[in-house]
Amino acid sequence: MSDLFLFDLDDRYNEIDDIFSEFGAISCAKKDYEKRDGQVAMSKLVYESLNNNEIAVIEAGTGIGKSFAYLVPAFLYAEKTEERIVISTHTINLQNQLINKDILFIKEILNSNINPILVKGRRNYLCNLKLYNLQSELMFETNKELLDIDKWSKNTETGDIEELTFVPSDDIWDKVCSDKDFCLGRGCSFYKSCFVQRARKKIEESKILIVNHHILFSDIEMKSKNINFLPFYDKIIIDEAHNIEKSASSFFSYHFSKSGFYKFFSFYKSKSGLGLIPRLLYKMSKDIVLSDVYSFIDDKVISVFNEMFSNSFNVFDKIRGYLHFILNSVEYYDVNKGIQYRVKYDEWYSEEFNENFIKPLFELTNNIKEFLKIFGTMISMFNERVEGIDNEIKKKYEMDLKLLKGYYNKLKSYYENIIFLLQVNPDDYVIWFDIFSKKEDPLFTFNVAPIKIDLLLKEKVFDVFSSVIMTSATITVNNKFDYFFNMTGLSYVLKEGRNIIYDSFESPFNYKDQVLFVCPDDIPDVENSEEYNEKLNDFLKKTILSVGGSTFVLFTSYEQLKKSYNEVGPFLFDNGLKSYYQGGLNNQKMLELFKDDISSSLFGTDSFWEGVDAPGDTLRYVVLAKLPFRMPTNPIEEARVEYYKRKGLNPFMELSLPQAVIRFKQGFGRLIRTKNDYGVVALLDRRILYKSYSSVFINSIPKCTYFVGSCDEVANEISKYIKNKESMKK
Repeated sequence: MSDLFLFDLDDRYNEIDDIFSEFGAISCAKKDYEKRDGQVAMSKLVYESLNNNEIAVIEAGTGIGKSFAYLVPAFLYAEKTEERIVISTHTINLQNQLINKDILFIKEILNSNINPILVKGRRNYLCNLKLYNLQSELMFETNKELLDIDKWSKNTETGDIEELTFVPSDDIWDKVCSDKDFCLGRGCSFYKSCFVQRARKKIEESKILIVNHHILFSDIEMKSKNINFLPFYDKIIIDEAHNIEKSASSFFSYHFSKSGFYKFFSFYKSKSGLGLIPRLLYKMSKDIVLSDVYSFIDDKVISVFNEMFSNSFNVFDKIRGYLHFILNSVEYYDVNKGIQYRVKYDEWYSEEFNENFIKPLFELTNNIKEFLKIFGTMISMFNERVEGIDNEIKKKYEMDLKLLKGYYNKLKSYYENIIFLLQVNPDDYVIWFDIFSKKEDPLFTFNVAPIKIDLLLKEKVFDVFSSVIMTSATITVNNKFDYFFNMTGLSYVLKEGRNIIYDSFESPFNYKDQVLFVCPDDIPDVENSEEYNEKLNDFLKKTILSVGGSTFVLFTSYEQLKKSYNEVGPFLFDNGLKSYYQGGLNNQKMLELFKDDISSSLFGTDSFWEGVDAPGDTLRYVVLAKLPFRMPTNPIEEARVEYYKRKGLNPFMELSLPQAVIRFKQGFGRLIRTKNDYGVVALLDRRILYKSYSSVFINSIPKCTYFVGSCDEVANEISKYIKNKESMKK
């Protein structure tokens, strides 16, 4: 950006005060608006970062109104400079809030011509080329989903899966959805009517794009290879930034499975005789001028495919033998849950692992390579033959040639993925199996993921983009940014001398008056599982009943959740209170039922600790069963602990504790969503009363009213507090 703009934007910057003032544009359009100094300060900070090409990290407490605080300067800046800004979120809930509510409001009050666009991944769109490939099968197709998709395809303007009146299964949608390996771009016969290209045209016209973290990293990775999915942009606003490491780690992970292998190659030729190759042979059988190509496919291509397919049984037999070795080494194997088994450094280089996994899988990749080679030869031969015959035949097979090129690209990408998996360095990547299903014939997914994502984020994000603004309600630990900086690679950016703006804006809510935070001091230690569970369940029964429902009970493990729900749920039902548990219903449906009945309770785990809003009378009581330390047996966590030890650092202080504090802040934050909310947060883990790290947790949440006592005393205090608050409402 030219220096001219750096001096020419003060007028827009000064507008921020007016927009957020007591008699400004927002106030005039929003009856319940109250000016918040933190929101104004954050908005100015975002503008400064955009204008001065800086990195900003902003923690915005609940109630600050962070989406308005970054949308206003984003609109002002994009309008003035005509530069594009990408806003990235982690959850669909926040995306929907931005697109369907906040952006519409900001656009109207600013009288802006900018039309922000929600960018969806390719998989959300129908691919006409893929659907064309299935036409010969559709005449005999009995699957209602596929037939309905075909019918819908003739009328849809967008090709967006959301238009469907049903949710298709993954297997069916995979057959017809767009994907990058299959895309032929301008070389596709359906390019002009392509739904992805239609969406992209709208994207190119917009100066503000809303994406999720996965799409953001996908585009960043593609741009590093000189491939563009999103049009050029140089400025990013990342909301829900506390999830950025998890999102990056997930995106840059690689996987291979037996079931995935057979599913992938069924697109080429399936057991039932369907697939690309049989369809092509059937079509060619009617054209004698292509008899040589037909013979080549029928003889050479199918032979190589069948050899690969046949050898795959031997490969997976060897791997199954190694999986049995693993399963025989574990004390307990639950068929329904399966296990995660980490392959450590010594095992990765061991003769046993090499002979029973690496070598067999390399044999399979050699077979895939041979199939890739013969498939490429077939395309060249087919193309040359078609070019030399009359136009009518040439036109007849024009689509098929393009289809073959798409399948070739997909095959090449699949091959390269497996090669990468087999060549990773265990010093840099965590390697593990997910093993599940029957013990005698287990299924598996082989996974690799980067142990640390900090340098990768630095190189692909902070070194590339001029402005990166990260915001969340849960960034600091003990009021410090150190953990977030270390996790994201910003500590390296600082060492190189680049300026980073960072600040934390406290919530405007009166937590001292709105929240009672309690912890019983006589509850057994969480390690004493039977005694702890008994006391926990008794406490839940007594307190949920006294509050009258309106409760979230948040657990750190699904096993613990089910144990408590199986005992507490029936008790609540017998006393006229409904309750729901995660896993019993679809999460969204369960949340809707919970909101509809303010006397109900919801027992949840991981996904309910964050991103779930239930303001007002719906939620008055949040129970955190334990301090949310992650399980050290998780392969990625275990590998990261070892990494910190190798560096001579304390993994508990550098990793486990900060992670738990962030999660704790998220769980705590479920209760108060508006200035009129009130209620109780109960922590059923007395480690917070005596451990040396307890102050880190307490200092990381807003100051509340605290109460500590026996389980009975705490239960009475909860009842008294709620009754007092309810009487004040009246």
